[in-house]
Amino acid sequence: MPARSVRSRSARRSSGLLLSSRVLGEADLILQFFTRDYGRISVVARSARNSRKRFGGALEPFHQLALEFDDRGPDVELGLLREASVQLPRVGIVKHLENLECAGRGLGWVRHGLPPRTPEPSVWRCCAVLLDALDRGAPADGLRLLAEFGFELCECLGWAPELDGCVVCRRACPEGQSAGISPVRGGVVCRQCGGAQRVLRGPTRMRLLGLPGGGQLEAEDAEPVIALVEDILRAHAGLE
Repeated sequence: MPARSVRSRSARRSSGLLLSSRVLGEADLILQFFTRDYGRISVVARSARNSRKRFGGALEPFHQLALEFDDRGPDVELGLLREASVQLPRVGIVKHLENLECAGRGLGWVRHGLPPRTPEPSVWRCCAVLLDALDRGAPADGLRLLAEFGFELCECLGWAPELDGCVVCRRACPEGQSAGISPVRGGVVCRQCGGAQRVLRGPTRMRLLGLPGGGQLEAEDAEPVIALVEDILRAHAGLE
């Protein structure tokens, strides 16, 4: 009876996305999830390697999962996963290697960027938009969708660079002009102030500025924007 009471007090339920999995001993797994209600958490899944029936085959990436876990408190790093089931399957992602790689890369950014145990509802919405689009979308759109997601992720976390003017001298950057971007300094750095190694073409910079208003990137923007996002994550989150 006492054990059941403790379990009841510590039980948590939330939707979640699997971010990573590693082996613990012969039968257990240590799992990281991004949950809608509790942010990034780490849990132990007992006997998960011995039987797929233990969690109904739900411990797969990209699906939205229904999770129940025990939270052992802020001083204990690992919770205990009690139940996991597929809440929203996204089987379309695995049909195309390109979309599979984009989804994995995006969730890798989330894993590196999010602090533990901090709800991030805006990031959760961005993840849902990306994964749903990859689930139903053509592979040709994958990199563009990933680039848009990455920049929005940086905005959600407060790391998006200022793109409309120099962060040092505050001089406005003319519309359509290419600009050097420094993730460490927080945005555009003009030539007079030393410039920056990462340069964005003018049209790409303007389309990034238009994203909050409902704009979108072009296919040609994808690779430079993804490179910028990863520069930002290296500067702020230690992405390797």
